[in-house]
Amino acid sequence: HDPAAMDAEKLRLLRAVRPADPQQAVRGQVEGYRAIEGVAADSQVETFIALRLAIDTWRWAGVPFCLRAGKNLPLTATEVMVDLKPPPVAIFDDVGPRDSDYFRFRLGPQVELAAGARTTLWLSATIAVTFGFYGLIRKQVAVGPVAGLTIETLLLYLPSIAVATWFGLSPAGSSMAQGLGLAAAVALGGPMTAVPLALFATAARRMDYTTIGFLQFLSPTIVFVLGLLWFHEPLHPAQLGCFVLIWCAMALFVWDLLRGRRAAASRA
Repeated sequence: HDPAAMDAEKLRLLRAVRPADPQQAVRGQVEGYRAIEGVAADSQVETFIALRLAIDTWRWAGVPFCLRAGKNLPLTATEVMVDLKPPPVAIFDDVGPRDSDYFRFRLGPQVELAAGARTTLWLSATIAVTFGFYGLIRKQVAVGPVAGLTIETLLLYLPSIAVATWFGLSPAGSSMAQGLGLAAAVALGGPMTAVPLALFATAARRMDYTTIGFLQFLSPTIVFVLGLLWFHEPLHPAQLGCFVLIWCAMALFVWDLLRGRRAAASRA
């Protein structure tokens, strides 16, 4: 899909929202709000609002949008209410009024993370498997880091040229033509990738493969620390749960590694 077109449609929809009618709004203050430390005893701050909105388009004509927001609400949910109109003629029994059917969507960081994981899980699994096999090959094949990196570069040279040409001929054009800063960042991506790969190849030849596997746990931890402390990104419960699982796996790995080494030392 076209992100620019999606943004334009969202903006057009927001502009079509009818101005809020005060008669279709309920405002209030949650009970016990004034007892909170730092809140004035006579505070008139509103902590709750229920609002009915309408969108002036042919697609959404006659469909009400009811919003409720405030402190200490017992439920966070998005619901779609479905009211079936009665038929013009009741062939059998009379159709009386009944409660509306509804679909409820629980929206939150957990759902968003799960939805994103379904589309990117294959990518994460592919990277993990391919990099694991890459490390195994570099461990087994008696080739120096520079020679091995040269062979890898030659193997990827033609596919890289084909991909760069395809993107260069696309409507967006080549990233090298989007500005000096972006062109420099793309050019620096080569040595910034090659140097760590050469160091990894050297370490793979000199270190135990189990130790290299342990070091792989450092990458998500570094990303976690940078996102939380440097970029000040919010930490959602689902994301914290993922990192807890990673750290538990790291602790289990270290425990098994130490147990194996102690057993080998006792046998010696």
